[in-house]
Amino acid sequence: LLLQGRRVAADFEDWHSEDLLPAARRGRPIIRIREIEKRLLHQAAYTSTTSMALSGALAQRYGGPAPLVLTNSFPLQPNPRKGSPNDPPAFFWFSQTIGPGRGLEEFLKAWVLTTQPSRLVLLGSLQAGYDRTLFAQLSPKFSSRVSVLPLVPPPTLPALIARYDIGLALEQSFIVNRDLTITNKILQYLNAGLAVAATPTAGQREVLAHAPGSGVIIDLANPAASAARLDNLLGDHTALTAAQHAARRAAETTYCWEQEAPRLIAAVASALCTKKS
Repeated sequence: LLLQGRRVAADFEDWHSEDLLPAARRGRPIIRIREIEKRLLHQAAYTSTTSMALSGALAQRYGGPAPLVLTNSFPLQPNPRKGSPNDPPAFFWFSQTIGPGRGLEEFLKAWVLTTQPSRLVLLGSLQAGYDRTLFAQLSPKFSSRVSVLPLVPPPTLPALIARYDIGLALEQSFIVNRDLTITNKILQYLNAGLAVAATPTAGQREVLAHAPGSGVIIDLANPAASAARLDNLLGDHTALTAAQHAARRAAETTYCWEQEAPRLIAAVASALCTKKS
């Protein structure tokens, strides 16, 4: 399209040349991907990406203007309603695939050290045999509190998330893209009014800085400290409710499609009004 003289806009939802676990990167044409990324950043009518952290990193790596930040926010769902406060709080995590490299093993090491009652709900397709590896470390006391739900159609996901209490955003910082981007997951939790327990990636720190009081940062390299932070949230219903309200406010004021759409439209309009070089 660029060779044909067309106006091209590029959205860097992920930093593809800096993504995936090492084993999954073998055989990927990393050099070619980097060439494409650099060309788009310099020649596209405009570029966008998911976080200030990722925008700055792309500009530093390749030069050119820093991409516009447009988060992967969703339209605001109806104001969520929680279940009975008498039920133990439930942690919730979802992905297409429940497998290694997603922070679940590390979270369980912290979760088994908590003393306050809670539940864990995972939604996704279990990678073959992974459940035996993942849940082997759990005592019967904790394994009885785990539920695994099958994938659901995307339109029904927001209402399902809203049934639970604390969203787990367990991105791993040793994968550069996962450290810098802001994933759909944490934004879905805010939209659904869940308090957030997030690992300290650059992208997730960015979100929580704009959503004060909406959750806690947990460093899964320190299970004991993470367990203590989780217990503080689990054991104080007032604090948990306040975090849920703060999460929803952040979605309403910052992290929703209604806030992002005008910025996208303005970027497109500006690009269409600019003469092609």
